[in-house]
Amino acid sequence: MDLSQFKNIIFDLGGVILNLDYHKTFEAFKIFAPQIDDETFVGKSRQHSIFSDYEIGKISSQDFRASLNSFYKMNLTDDIFDSCWNAMLLDLPRHRIELIQNLKASGKKVFLLSNINEIHEREVGLRFKSLGFNYHFKELFHKAYYSHEIGLRKPNKEVFELVLAENQLKLAETIFIDDSLQHIIGAQNIGLHALHIESNMKIENIVF
Repeated sequence: MDLSQFKNIIFDLGGVILNLDYHKTFEAFKIFAPQIDDETFVGKSRQHSIFSDYEIGKISSQDFRASLNSFYKMNLTDDIFDSCWNAMLLDLPRHRIELIQNLKASGKKVFLLSNINEIHEREVGLRFKSLGFNYHFKELFHKAYYSHEIGLRKPNKEVFELVLAENQLKLAETIFIDDSLQHIIGAQNIGLHALHIESNMKIENIVF
């Protein structure tokens, strides 16, 4: 796959750069709350509103923990809760980090656009540091946009328009890469080129 004609690349994080397994968080919490339903807890179709509220920063991490502890009748400490919540975050492959470094060095503009919450952001930062890098994960990109910081989330058109406008990116020169089809459709609805990363695809196999 050849995307070399694009000057600007907007990456999603989870499922594109960072490997994910949502079911692992469900399994971790189910130890403490057997009544948790997989689809309600980590699914997209019947997910409790507390998750989206946390993802756009409407509630704090402490309120998020307290709400889920109460909702699912748990009494987890912050450390145990965060360990369960972060279970979905798998490895951050070094070769993908190096790919982004090389794209940036070659003159491409690289951006990160992620629906991410504060607890996950902190853990991703620790994973990145554990690889031996002496700068913050956000600094890997020309600019990183996190939903919990900007109060916007994919697939809403406003979040794509924000990234394009703030960085004066032309639609014809820009591609968005995500593993969620609904996010891809949201990007395409405003005329943005978009690539859907499916389960059998890896960004390291793309020619940029």
